[in-house]
Formats: sequence, C-alpha cells, structure tokens
Amino acid sequence: MRKTITQAALQRKLGEKRGMTLVEMLVALAVLTIAIMCFLPLAQTTMRNLFTIGERTSANYKAVGLVERLIGNSGANGDYEVSTEDVPLQMTVKSESIMANSSSLQSIDGASLLSNPAIGGNGLSTFICDSVTAKMVCYPTHVADDFLTKTITLYASGFRFSTVNDFKIYYTDSSGNRQMVSGVYNDSNPYCQIEIDRDNASIAYLTLKGDNQVICFETSPLTIEYRVYSLTVEIDAPTVIMVGEDARDSNAQEGKYYYYVTSGEPDEDGHLEIVRKVMNSRDPLGKISTPITLNAAMNDVEWVEPGEGDDGNGGTNEYGYYVMCGDNGQIRRFWRNPVTGNYGWGGDYTVAHNYYYNNGKQTETNERMYSTTVDSSFVYIKDPGNPDVNDSSVTGISLNPDTTGLGYTIFNKLYTQTAFTINALQDYQIDVYTAGNLLWAQAKDEYGRIDGNQPYNEYVNSDNSKWLTAYLYGTLRGNYYDNTYPGNLILRRYTFNYKDGTTKVSANDMISYGDYYQLDDHTDNYITLTSVTPIKMTKAYSSSEGYPTESYTLYAGQIPAVMDLWTPTLGVADHSDYNYGEWRATLGIAFTDDSANAAKYFTNAGKMFNGGKREWGIMRRRNMWGYVWHYTDASASDYALSGVCSPKNYEDSRALEVTFNAVDTLASDYGKRVYPLNPGDHQAEIQNQNETKITIAYLSEPYAISKNQLMFNKYDVSSNRHETDGVYEWGFDDSVTISDADSMYYEDYDGNGGYFSIAVGYYVGGLLYENQSTKHISVPTVMNNGVVYLRAGEAGGAPFDENFTGFTLQKESNVFNEFYTSVDYWRKRQDDWGAVKNILTEAVSAGYWRDAYHPLFYSTYGGVYNPDDSRDKYSYLMGHILYDKRLTSVAWGTTWNESPEAMWGASDGTLMSWYLDLDALEAGNADANNDESITAEFQSYNWLKRANEINAETGTRKMVCRYSNAIGWDESYDIPLTPDEMTAWQNKDNADDENTYWDKCSSQLGMTSTLGFISPLDTVEDVTFANDTWVAVGVQGLANPKTDGKVDYCRNAAVVKAPFSRSTGSWVCVRTWYDQSGGQDRGPIAGNCNYVWKAVQISEKENCNIQQITYTNGMWYAVGYIDDNDNGEYDYITGDERAVVFYAIDPLEPCGTEKGWKLSDPGGVGYTQAWYNTGNGGYQLLNIDGVNAVASRND
Repeated sequence: MRKTITQAALQRKLGEKRGMTLVEMLVALAVLTIAIMCFLPLAQTTMRNLFTIGERTSANYKAVGLVERLIGNSGANGDYEVSTEDVPLQMTVKSESIMANSSSLQSIDGASLLSNPAIGGNGLSTFICDSVTAKMVCYPTHVADDFLTKTITLYASGFRFSTVNDFKIYYTDSSGNRQMVSGVYNDSNPYCQIEIDRDNASIAYLTLKGDNQVICFETSPLTIEYRVYSLTVEIDAPTVIMVGEDARDSNAQEGKYYYYVTSGEPDEDGHLEIVRKVMNSRDPLGKISTPITLNAAMNDVEWVEPGEGDDGNGGTNEYGYYVMCGDNGQIRRFWRNPVTGNYGWGGDYTVAHNYYYNNGKQTETNERMYSTTVDSSFVYIKDPGNPDVNDSSVTGISLNPDTTGLGYTIFNKLYTQTAFTINALQDYQIDVYTAGNLLWAQAKDEYGRIDGNQPYNEYVNSDNSKWLTAYLYGTLRGNYYDNTYPGNLILRRYTFNYKDGTTKVSANDMISYGDYYQLDDHTDNYITLTSVTPIKMTKAYSSSEGYPTESYTLYAGQIPAVMDLWTPTLGVADHSDYNYGEWRATLGIAFTDDSANAAKYFTNAGKMFNGGKREWGIMRRRNMWGYVWHYTDASASDYALSGVCSPKNYEDSRALEVTFNAVDTLASDYGKRVYPLNPGDHQAEIQNQNETKITIAYLSEPYAISKNQLMFNKYDVSSNRHETDGVYEWGFDDSVTISDADSMYYEDYDGNGGYFSIAVGYYVGGLLYENQSTKHISVPTVMNNGVVYLRAGEAGGAPFDENFTGFTLQKESNVFNEFYTSVDYWRKRQDDWGAVKNILTEAVSAGYWRDAYHPLFYSTYGGVYNPDDSRDKYSYLMGHILYDKRLTSVAWGTTWNESPEAMWGASDGTLMSWYLDLDALEAGNADANNDESITAEFQSYNWLKRANEINAETGTRKMVCRYSNAIGWDESYDIPLTPDEMTAWQNKDNADDENTYWDKCSSQLGMTSTLGFISPLDTVEDVTFANDTWVAVGVQGLANPKTDGKVDYCRNAAVVKAPFSRSTGSWVCVRTWYDQSGGQDRGPIAGNCNYVWKAVQISEKENCNIQQITYTNGMWYAVGYIDDNDNGEYDYITGDERAVVFYAIDPLEPCGTEKGWKLSDPGGVGYTQAWYNTGNGGYQLLNIDGVNAVASRND
C-alpha cells in the first residue's frame, strides 16, 4: 500500500528544520583560513618542485635525443663536436696493462659530442673514438699544372678536421726528398691555403696557387698530412700547352721566353685562363746538371699519348709526354723521373750527324746524344780547278734531272762545287766564289740615245770578243770602225776575269748569319726546328744502312746554307779561268757594302769607244759607255751569310742603288737588271724573284728519309720547246727539308696495317736552260719546290716493292719514301712522245689544278719577264702544283667511311689531299691510290688575282704555247677572270682538263655557281681534322672573301660571317659535311657523303694570322698573332705584334655567335694576354708577342 504525503504535510516538515547561526559560520571560516595560511607555502613549494622536475626531465630527454643524433651524424656536427686528443687508455688483459710504451699509457683520439657547446661540460656529452679504419681522401688526386688556382676537396673518413694548424703540406724536390711548404696556410700564403668547412668538419678545401716553383709538376707529388693521416696529389702535364715568341712587358718581363698553359675551359666572362710558365727544371733523367730553361722561340709542340712514341730508348712510352722544338736548335721533352716521381722538362735523344767532304776525302759521323740542343752540319768542297783524281768526270754534286729515254737529253751538267751549312763554319775554314771584276758595256746612238736592242748591252769579260781589247786600247776591226779613240784609262786600272770569272772569299770572315738578322746574342746554333713527331713502329728492324730500327721522336727543320752553281767546260763562255767549270751563281750570301761609301765597288768608266757599226750596208755611229763592278776590291766583311736567294740580299747595299741610278735603263731593258753576285745575261734576275730558302735538312734521325735519289720533274717545262730547246728543273738532294709530319694507326678489314707517317717539306731547286746546239747552260730561276714523303711499304728503304705498295697502307716501314714530287702528274696525263700533256696546255699535275692556269712568270732566259720581247713571248712555266712553294703542314684524318685521308698545305695558300680509296683497293685497283691521285682541295685567291693583273697589265689574258721542235705551231688559251667564267670553263665536257680556280668540293657537286670557294688565305700554316671536319689556317690575305679590288671570289654561300658584321675581318677555311637529304640523315653516309669548303670569320679584326690549330675536349683552339704591318710574318725584331688565341665549339660558326669563334682577351686590350704570379700570391697580365703552336693531352 502506498503512503501518500500531502502538500500541507510536506510544508510542515520543512518548517521544523533549523540551520547554522552566523556566529557558527564565522568561526568555521576563521578556522579554515588559519588552516589554509598554514599549509599554502608548503603546497607552493611542492608544486614548484614538481614543475622543475618536469622541465629537467624534458631537457634531459631532448639532450639525449640530440646526443643520439650527433652520434649518428658524427663528423658533421659543427660546434657540437669537439676534437679530443690523447684520451688516456689502459686496457687490462689477464691482469696485464697494455701501454703504448714503458713511460706512458696508450692514448686514443676522437671527438667529444656536447649537447650544449655553450656551457661545455654542464650539458650531456659523450666521447667517440676515431675509427680504426679512419683515413683521409681527396678529389681530385691528379691535377694538371695549368691553373691559376685549383681547389682540392679533402675528406676525413672516420674522423674530423679540427684546426688548419694541424695540416702539413710537402713537395718533392729533385732528389726525391720531401720539403714542407712553409708558412700558415691562409690567404696570405703565396702557394696554398686550407679552409675547414664550417658546417662539416669532415671536409676541408685545399687551394693551390699556380705559376710558381713550389706547387708545380717539377715538385710532384705533393704530400698532404693531417696529424697521423696522409695522402698524395699528383701534379702532372698541363691540359693544353702553347709555345711561341718571347714576351715583352713593361714590368721587367721584356725579352723572356715562356710557354703557356690552360685547362681550355672558358671562364664566366668567356676568356681562357692562360697562365705563363717559367721553364726551370732539373733534368728528370739526371743527365744534364744545369737547370733546363728556355732561351729561344719555340715553333712546335706535340703531345704523345701513352703507348705511342718511345721511352727514349726505343721502348714503350708509359706515361705520355710533351715535346717541343724551335729556334737555336732547341728541343725539350717532358719526362717523369722513375725514382722520385717528379715531372720536368729535359732534353731528348737525337743523332748528331756531321758530314764533311773535301776534294775526295769524306768523313761522316753519327753520334747518339742526349741534350736540349741538336747538332748537325754538312760540308761539301770540290775545288773547281781540280777534277777528281780517280774520275775526271766527277766535277761536284750533280743537280741534273734524269732525262734518260725522253729524247730531250741534257748534254752538260749543272752541279755545286761548294755547299755547306752555315753552322759548319765553327769547325771548318771554307772559301766561296763570288763575282770578280765585271764590265758593263752600254751602247748609245749618234744622238746619245740608249740602244737597248744591241747585243753588246751586257757584261763583257771574255778576252776573245775584241770588245775588251777595244775598250782598253781603242782598237777594233771588222764591221766596226773607230776614231782612234785612245782607250779607257779607268778600265786599265782593273784586271778583268774572263766572262763569269770569280774571286775567292773566306766565308768565315763574312758577316755572320746572326749579325745579319740581328738575332739574340745567345743564338749560337742556326738550326731552326719546325716540327716534332713521334714515330711509332710495332716491331724492331734490323740495322741496315743507318735507317732507324725502332720507335723514335723525329725532330725536323732546316739549317741555312750556302751553295754555288757551276757548269762544265763549253758553257756560256769560250774560255774559263778554271778547266773544269764555270761559275754561275753563289746562293745564300748577301752583298752589304759600306753605306758610307756607296760607290766603293761601282765606277762609271765613261766613254769606252767612239765609232760606228755597219748595219745592212749602212754605217751607223755608235758610242760605248762602261760601268765597272770591281769585286776584287771587296773584303769578306762586305758579304753576309743570309741563307736566302732574294732581293733581301741587297737591301743593305747602297752600291746597287747607285748602279741603278747610273744605268737608268737597267730596270726596263730586258735582261739587264743584273745582281752582281750572279751576273750574266742568263741569270740576271735570279735574286729578284720570290724569296727562296737556301737550306740543308736537319733530321734528328739523319736517315729517316730514304737515301734514294730525289726524283723531280724530268720533262721539258718550257711553253716554247721550239725555240728554247730545253728548260728543265734542277734539284739538290741534300736540301730536302721536312716542315711537318704526322702519324696515325690504321688497320684494314683483313688486319693489315700498323703505324704510318706522312711528311711534307721542300727542297732547293730551279730551272736550267740548255741550248741544245751550243751546249749553253744557264740558271735563270731558283725556287723551293714541295715534296711529300710516306712512311709505308717495306723496310730498308725500298720505295715500293711488288708485294706491298706503300700507298695502300698495308705494311709499316722504318723509312720515309718519296710519295709525291714534281715528276708526278694526275692520272698519267702524258703521252708517249715527250710528255706534251704534262707541261703544255693540258697539263694537270693534281686533280682540280690545271697547270696552264697557274703560269710562273720566270723568264727561261733569266731576265725580267717581258711579254713584248720576242724571246719572252713563251718564256714562262706551266705551274706544277709543287713548283715555287714550300709545303708547310700536314695532318691525317678520315673520310666518311673511316678511310685514311691526309691533307697538306703550302706557302702559296694551296691545300692538297690524298685518301686511301678502299673501293678501288677492294676491286684490285691499287694504283688508284698512288701518287697520281693527289688533288687540290682549294687554292688561294692570289691565282685569280694574278690572272686579272695579267689582263690589266697586258690587255689580254691569252696565253700561248708552242708545241713542236721541228714545226713550231702555237696553241693559245684564255685564263678565266671571273667566277662565272670559271664555272663556264668547268662545265665543259672535258672537265678534268678544264679545272679552274674553284675548290674540289663544289666542283664535285657541280655547284660552283652557288658554293664555289676560293681561299682568302695567302698561306696555309696548319691543317687539322676532328669530328668529320677539316680546318685550315694561315696568313690572312683577303679581308673580304667575296670581293676585292673589283674582282669577285667566293660565292655567297661559301662565306660565313658574323651576324650584322661588316664583310671584312680574319678567316679560317672549314670543310664540313654537305647534307643533301633535307635533314633526314644525321651524318655522311653512302650516297650522301659530300662536303663543302667555307670561309668562316673568326674576328672582325683584320690580319689575325693563325699559325696553328688544334681540337681537344670538344673545343677548337687557333693561335697566332696580329700582323700589324701586313707583311705576312711575325716581326720578332720589333716585337710589338701581339698574340691572339681564339676558341670555338663549332668551327663553322663565326665570331659573334654562341658556339662560334671567340678571342680570349681577359684584359680587354684587343689581343690575348697571359696571367703570371707576381710572387706574393697575386696575379697580373703579361703581353705575349706571338703564339706559334698549340697542343693538348686530348688531341
């Protein structure tokens, strides 16, 4: 039952409850307050302690975490990690203490890791010992010595770097001992500095400073020590080396010789960091006690890869090396000391070849030597008054061509009686013959006018001609009458030799070669080296006839020389002072008379005869006037040793000027501008032609070239065989000079091959003329003619045998053999009855070179070429492509299908080529590769310019040839004058015979109308190949390859100039692939393998003559000088023509483009300068006067 409470009852219940009184409440509050006040401080302290404990616990956890992370990041913790050394350690093993030594406990090194470096030991810390495998390593470990500064990164593996003061750096001296680099390694140290990475103590940076004698390859290897850790850094050969002339600067640097190095990488400003290097090495082989320095200009430098070249003794080259050579017979080779590890410059092994022949007695020595200077000399002396005691026919060194079986036999000889290198005068007394007293007779008519057509306007010295007697004593009979002229008293003062008589002069007392050319005082060796090439042979050859038997380095060059020219009895004169020869000329000496007395050796004799001569029944009055050269009064000091045949031999001769002023018709009267060192009607102009070097070859292996006789043109080269009877080439075997060489390795599909070499150069030669009726021999012309040698074929000097023809490159040889000379013509373009096609209008001495369009205007009679003179109408030469030029450079390359190809340049701007025709070889036609397959790649603008000058001077470009001895019919032809004419000529049916001046590539394409190319260069100084591209460089000729002087040259598409550039500047010639696929092919392939030549502008500055070019690491480098006076040569005497170094990624791109040619000009002066170390760690720029050569380790 539920009980129910009513509302009223509830209210009554609530009303009965009673609460606390106010007093009770106040008391309770007071008690509570007192209790709180008593216990509150205790509660606060408790809470504070609890908070502190929490914070510290959290910090500890964080510190522990940090230390754990520091341990995991050991060596890269910055200030949290402190190097700690010498922590004592004692280990007890079986109750025995392990101690480092008897006096101290063993200690260890390591690092203390601090959780709070700011409070040191108040934070958490731990110690980590260095790893037992700790080591120091670096990158890079090898450094090329071509830097201003070079940074090497040092890595501490298993430990940390603490302080720079613990580093020590040592270099290696020439004795192999370590020497410490002194000083503190900071910014002020002139050699190096070290910096530890602030964020990672395991890394330090070593910065080396270049161009000093402490940090260089001579002191390699460097040793870097940090406490107990050590490593070595090798400093070896520079990446790129450049050599050249001396350097001249206002800062006490004038006239010193250096070489220059660079890494080849442009800096951020687009300039190469080129560093001057002072050569001051101790010979790494220890064979030369004095320091190895530079004291002459260097002309060539080459890098020899490991495995090529030789080790100096015919063995394998293991390290690779640079070699260089230059003036004053200087050579240098980069060696590695096998004991100390030093690198350095030293000498090299060569053979000193000395040949001395004196009137039948011959002495020859060949001594292998190690030196920085080469040695060689040549002397041949044959007294012209005495025949050989055993063979009366031997009259000297014969210079005649072999005309056997040609039907145009030379009856008499041209020979030299005395030939010697100028440096041989140091060891021998040598006399030479020059002109004696000479009488010049000149006729005037009754009106006093000069009668230039009279035959007696000539030197008259022959005693039987009646003339000399009449002049001396006034008597003359026959068709002549006189007015009893008493004779000439002046003439009676002199004793006249017979015609072509001589006077003997001591060569030892002449002005020396060095004084004549104002060479440096220290120049005491006149051998000029122009080329150095490693010659690698895969096998050793048996010793035979002095030929090389194993690998060697070939240094080649020239020695200035003197040689004379003689003919036998029954020459020009009826009598001779000597029974066995008549003097024609002495080449290689200059006449330098005393300028204070200009007429010392020249006298106007005045009137010599007053009378008349009966002509066609009429007596015409004549007066004879005379002039006398009296050379018997000249002393030896009036002559100088020049080594050339050119007008230069008379530049210092005031007497010659007086002569021309006195005899004012000499310049215009045919054949009468006679230079007195070689007088006579038939060699009057011998000194007034192009400069001919009279030299004898230098070879470091004297029998590197075959001993077989020099083969030169044996055909009659006159354009008028009807009247001239015979004009032939002569040549001097011993003068063959190698200008450049190159080697390569090639192997065909059948495994035949090996190392092959090609060499180019020149020899001393010229023309001889013989009247077949009178046996009259004269020497109207002296020239340097080109020659090509190939080292391929059989050993022992055999040119080519029946099994292996050298031009198929199937077998090595140990000797260079003649490959291409002036006797060779394109594809046998001669007939069987006198080789008419070789010499006359159809002559083609090389593909794309027609001889008839390259006439050499050298009178075969020896005078000034005069087309108005009946004798001179045909008196010029059809220019064989090797005539009148020196071959200067050569390089191997490959064709599109990897077949070997060689190109060589010439001093007249011609570039020639030859390649191995694999298709023909596979088809069994080996002869397609022989010496009749040479082609002209291009030729200089000068040939077309000359054709236009002929037309301007004579009013015609028509040339005439006379064919026959018996009948005498003429054939004429026109020389083309314009590009359109040349293209029209070339489009004729018989294109091979109609080659003009266009290049080979555009002619092969049949696109001369759009791609026709003519080189703007005067010379080709160097040519090289890389990446399927050929580049040729040289002396600048045309500032604008398209047009000059109203004459057009290259087609527009054959010229690549800078964007928005003017059309003038400096240029290189580039051959590149011509894509005919519209971009579908990425490179040359069968059916699309043609090329084109283009003139590429490398600078808007004119006359930047480029001496050499090379390719390395994706970059092309071209070096040379600015030819301020535009004379085509570096003027070392004035020394103010500055060097230029250009570089390009793509040689086909012009200057002003991203990948095109750029001039390295860090000083902003318009030419290239090099950096040098001032000695206190700073660098300044140095002027360079000329760079001649460049080479790279990665060529």
